[in-house]
Amino acid sequence: MTIRTFTFVLSGSLTVGEEEAANRLYAAGCDDAIFSAVNGKYFLDFDREATTLEEAVVSAKADVEKVSIGLIVDIVVLPKEL
Repeated sequence: MTIRTFTFVLSGSLTVGEEEAANRLYAAGCDDAIFSAVNGKYFLDFDREATTLEEAVVSAKADVEKVSIGLIVDIVVLPKEL
């Protein structure tokens, strides 16, 4: 398998503190992502091991959807291919 790198831009209103959100995401399977907040916008930067990029994105989205923190996946940002 290969490490697939991508970012989720999340939307909605966070219903818990940022540290609690990060902890819940980690516990739900997003232990291969970094949760960050910039000017009220939330991001998850993933380095997920998967056979295909599609498999990585679908499994990561499913992990995010397990967590009730008031945020949903709005945009998936893929790295530029060289």
